[in-house]
Amino acid sequence: MNLHQKFKPKFYVGVSGHRDIDGCDKEIYMSHIKAVLLRLCRDHPGYEIILVTPLAEGADRLVVYVAQEMGMRYEVWLPMPLEMYVQDFDDESLDEFMQLFYGARASDVTPLCEGCTYDNIAAPGKWRSHQYRAMGYTLVKRCDHMIFLFDKNDAIINFEIKRGGTADVLHYAKECQKAYDIIPVKRKEANDAKRCREVSCHLS
Repeated sequence: MNLHQKFKPKFYVGVSGHRDIDGCDKEIYMSHIKAVLLRLCRDHPGYEIILVTPLAEGADRLVVYVAQEMGMRYEVWLPMPLEMYVQDFDDESLDEFMQLFYGARASDVTPLCEGCTYDNIAAPGKWRSHQYRAMGYTLVKRCDHMIFLFDKNDAIINFEIKRGGTADVLHYAKECQKAYDIIPVKRKEANDAKRCREVSCHLS
């Protein structure tokens, strides 16, 4: 961090998106992310844009990679203590997470939501979902702007079922009248991996 960054006021941009975005269109998504971040820089001269993300798989990490290319810094806000959160990731994903986690400007942990305890959020289920929702809502409340990587087919009407999911957090941002951008993405389908391999073989 240089002195110019240290004394600049901060403009915090939260990130929420699907974990299972279609990797075949990654370059398109990254160009859209970059365009949004460049616009935010133009709209807020004199501020340092700081991304805030839980570094979940998929959308969160994609935005961080774009930010790194642009020389932007980021903070990690976890839904629960690190040792509990990393249970969500397989070995390959965990390695990626830890590399990005240690590159963050700072990190924080979302306080336990009402009814949640460290015991009842330890395993998948209702309370862990509630804690994810608390983290998403905290992003909306604390950040100045939100970026959503969102599949429009993931209907807003389902937000009560998918607690803490992207549609849920987007709905809350609208309720709070938070400024936000939506970057349209497609979620993976069952045959996506096969389709990507076929395209790759065809091009090689």
